[in-house]
Amino acid sequence: MKKQIIAATITAATLVAPATQALADQPTAEAQNRLTQATQAAETAVQATPDSLPEAKQAAKDAKDKLNEASQNLNGAKADKDKADKAKQAAQAAAGKADKQTADKQQAADKASADLDKAKQNAKDAQDPAKQAEAAKNVSDAKQNVSDAQQAVKDAQQAVAAAKTQAEKDRQAVSDAQAKEDAAKTAKDAADKKVADLESQTGDLSKLEQAMNDAKKASDDAAKAAADKAQAAKDAEAAKNTADNAKAAARSDADAKKSAADTATKQLAQGSLGFFEDRGSDKAVDTLKNNKYAQYLHIGDKTSATDLDNMLKALDILDKGNAIRRELGLPEWKVSDNQTALIQIATDYNAYQHKMQHVSFTGAQNLAFGSTTPFDVWYTEEKKVYDAHPELKGLSAYQVSQKYPDLYMKVGHYLNIINPDMTLAGLAYTAAGDMAPVTGQNFSADESDTGVTVAQFRQAILDYRKNKDADIKAYSDAQAKLADAAKAAKDAADALTRAEQASAQAQSAAKAKADAYAKAKAAYDKAVADQKDQAAALAAAKADQKAKTEAYDKAKADTKTAQAKADESDRQVTVAENEVTAREQAVKQAEAKLKDAQAVVDGYAKAEERLKVAQQAYDEAAKALAAAQADQKTAHDALDEAAAKAKTAGEAYDKAKGAYDEAKTASDKADARVKALEAAAKQAEEAKKEAAKKAEEAKKKAEEARRKAANPVVTAPKTVQAGYHVAGNDAKPLAQTGADMTAAVALTAIMALTGTGCVFQRVRRARHADGWNI
Repeated sequence: MKKQIIAATITAATLVAPATQALADQPTAEAQNRLTQATQAAETAVQATPDSLPEAKQAAKDAKDKLNEASQNLNGAKADKDKADKAKQAAQAAAGKADKQTADKQQAADKASADLDKAKQNAKDAQDPAKQAEAAKNVSDAKQNVSDAQQAVKDAQQAVAAAKTQAEKDRQAVSDAQAKEDAAKTAKDAADKKVADLESQTGDLSKLEQAMNDAKKASDDAAKAAADKAQAAKDAEAAKNTADNAKAAARSDADAKKSAADTATKQLAQGSLGFFEDRGSDKAVDTLKNNKYAQYLHIGDKTSATDLDNMLKALDILDKGNAIRRELGLPEWKVSDNQTALIQIATDYNAYQHKMQHVSFTGAQNLAFGSTTPFDVWYTEEKKVYDAHPELKGLSAYQVSQKYPDLYMKVGHYLNIINPDMTLAGLAYTAAGDMAPVTGQNFSADESDTGVTVAQFRQAILDYRKNKDADIKAYSDAQAKLADAAKAAKDAADALTRAEQASAQAQSAAKAKADAYAKAKAAYDKAVADQKDQAAALAAAKADQKAKTEAYDKAKADTKTAQAKADESDRQVTVAENEVTAREQAVKQAEAKLKDAQAVVDGYAKAEERLKVAQQAYDEAAKALAAAQADQKTAHDALDEAAAKAKTAGEAYDKAKGAYDEAKTASDKADARVKALEAAAKQAEEAKKEAAKKAEEAKKKAEEARRKAANPVVTAPKTVQAGYHVAGNDAKPLAQTGADMTAAVALTAIMALTGTGCVFQRVRRARHADGWNI
């Protein structure tokens, strides 16, 4: 917001204003008026409050009384509800107890009924000689089973004793074997020590012998390695020969299949021409090659009608036309190879030459441009025109063309479709040209021509392509096998080279090791000749050492064998003991079955007596059940009654709670209003006092201003120019002040009365007197 600025300019001389009493008294009178108005307003506010406050207090008291009444009603309803709920809970507990008692009695009655049924059956069976004989036989069989099981226990216990005896013998054998092993080790240790002592006496002889033995082992190992490498080289040579033979066979196979693959690729690239050639359709082949429009065929192009995929699309369209023929009761079109070739020429001619012209047909022809569903136009749309002209009914296509040539142009396609004599067809689909797709159908009644069903023609195309693809794939697979065989042959050749190099290196290493052994043996033989007696003693000691070592090794093996046998004997003891336990369990089971069988026999003897007991038990159980059911009904009736009372008490409590909540809300509002009125009265009284205080202060300032105005001495310019009150960019002249300072004194008085900032404003706020610029 723009600032509001007030400015005045005075120039030239000193000016003395007269002491005008009327001007000095004016602010005092205004201050007194404002004091009177403020006092009256405050008194009005204070007096207005008591008139409303007693009414508010009475309303608050009435609301509190209603609240107390509602609270008493709520407490009573709560007590009634709690009492009803407690009675309901007690009734529920009683009903639950009655339910359990009834269930228990029902279970007891069911058992008594089952026992009674069983007793009746036993009593009935007891009168049956066959049942009695069977029960007696069961007892006899059970006794025999018990006897057999007891004998099996005895046999198993004897097996345990025998197994334990054998185990004891085997453990003793382990002890004996361990003793022999210990003795053999002692002998071996002594032989080892003797050899060590002699070797220390012979000194270099032992070292030379060890060197000779090491050299011999190295020579033997090298010789074996050389033999292995030589054999590996022979194996690698055989593998190379095998791989070369496989490569030659793979090349021969690939060469044999290449011709068939090349032929298949060439035929597939020729589309329908290749198909008809493979099919033996000479007439169709001749049509495609020698027709005067054949030059416009784009054989091999994916957009041409001769493309196999486009031929299959054409058959899908022809299926829709045959569906129409079936609905009309007409024979379905069969596909003619020659008619198919003719219409393919026509569609390619129209598509690639951007023509709309009927060519290459023998009977009739339909063409469609820019549609994949030509029968929607050929049949559906033209049928509407045909049906709208009853004069065309019964006329042939030729008759319509002669009699109604204009209409024939609108229904000719339709007439070709419904012509019953046209039983052969060829349909083509071309995806090229600005009018794509171009679809065409030839119709023929040529009896010298033959055709197949659409399904048969489609399958022929699929089989043809499948067979050609198989030829191509067979050659591709053969080439892959040839590549694999060539790689295998190269790998085998490389392996042979490596094997031959390794064999040569091994032979060289074997010769070097043999030479080293010969040198080591010569050095040892010379040392033996020089230390003949000691060498003989060392050789004897080593022979003895070898024998002792072999004996020790055998003793260890014997100990291990004996331990394994002893472990197996211990296992057999465990198995035999488990068998005893199993046989003892079998005895118990046999005895239990005997007991059951005997119980049946005993039951037959006491069947009548037990039937009476069972009948009595059942009667008592049924009586107890009836009593429990009666108690159960009584308990549930009481529960229903208690539940109804609890529901009524709950509803009464909810209603009392609602009334209490409403009364509480009204009481709170009344209390709030009383507090608000009391606060307003207090504020009004304080406002009255504050207004009187400010008015008194203003009056004193006005008196002071009047006193000063009575004897003013003011120095001011002689002339006073017009001031300007500027609000934004709008400048307006102030009133001429003259030379007597009346306006200045009045301004001072007004400001003293009302307080600085109550007359002139800047940014919508009061301005102080220093906002004036002179």
